Amino acid sequence: MIRTVLCDMLGIEYPLIQGPMGPFDTSDLAPAVSNAGGLGMISHHLPADVTALMLGGDKQREAIEEVKEIEIRAIHKVHELTDNNFGQNFRASGARQPDVPHLVDAMLEEREKNPEIKRKLKLFISSAGDPAQPHLRKVQDYGMLWFCVVASAYHAKRAEDLGVDGIIAVGNEAGGHIGAAPFSTLVLIPEVVKAVKVPVVAGGGIADGRGFAAALALGAKGVYMASRFIPTIEMTAHENVKQYFIKTGERHQREPATIVTEGLYGPCRHVRNKYALELSELTEKEKRGEATLEDVLRYETPRMFRASGDGEVDEGPIWGSEVARRTNKIQKTKEVIEEIIEEASDVLKSLQGFVQ
Repeated sequence: MIRTVLCDMLGIEYPLIQGPMGPFDTSDLAPAVSNAGGLGMISHHLPADVTALMLGGDKQREAIEEVKEIEIRAIHKVHELTDNNFGQNFRASGARQPDVPHLVDAMLEEREKNPEIKRKLKLFISSAGDPAQPHLRKVQDYGMLWFCVVASAYHAKRAEDLGVDGIIAVGNEAGGHIGAAPFSTLVLIPEVVKAVKVPVVAGGGIADGRGFAAALALGAKGVYMASRFIPTIEMTAHENVKQYFIKTGERHQREPATIVTEGLYGPCRHVRNKYALELSELTEKEKRGEATLEDVLRYETPRMFRASGDGEVDEGPIWGSEVARRTNKIQKTKEVIEEIIEEASDVLKSLQGFVQ
């Protein structure tokens, strides 16, 4: 058994939070994680027409209402599938996510309408944006805990000064959206732990018990894992994506298995495929003035779900961390968590032998 202050804060058995992996659907994965003793997270979805969020007027309002309906359905689905606590993430990237103030209100309204949802929907995580936005802090007035994802000690301290209850420090090894500052997890976590007094959760490149134990040794109170849950039975992703993911190490034995590109959400780490390489080339052209941001978005947004939804593994994003090369089988979520906790416990016990 591994227990830290994070377990008591969130009402969970193990100090493990599932990364939300938005815009992809985690409404089946989240309850599986919660049922296995961690904290499952509902991801932040997108409307069918992603660009509509940027347009203003009626199209933007329609897109916001569409996302609200998706998020509300996800909350009720997870509530029905687990008796344990869970959480919700929104990407708070300002003008690029004008839906967030409306989504926060909708989430809080659902909690107020249903005492059981209010009891279980425990944690709100903001990511990819400025935590000073007033609609984010509103969640604490309604009894929710608020954690903020950061990629530097500077931003961790700023988030703490704004009143967050916890910090999720994510190193550059992580999949999906990463911070502009390329701090590795090994460097980042002790810096953040030293900089703040609130509990710190470690993310980025953690996929097994050894990584879990290392995060605790660095001062974290728990771990934040996403990519390891991609090849699970409960993850809503096309089977082709799961198979592509677990064979990443075989394909790229002598080169990086992932690639970082710019785009709609800033720097993002992808599992290397045709889409990621083409997007990288296009964003480099944009930096040189040979293409525009509109060219990038026209390439990126129609392909958002071509891999995860349609199974066209070379035609859309497969966001994943550097641990993709070390993940080689598809398992039930419960098995993944049990193996990680068992291995971490064994590692921590074995380390005691080094102390004289």
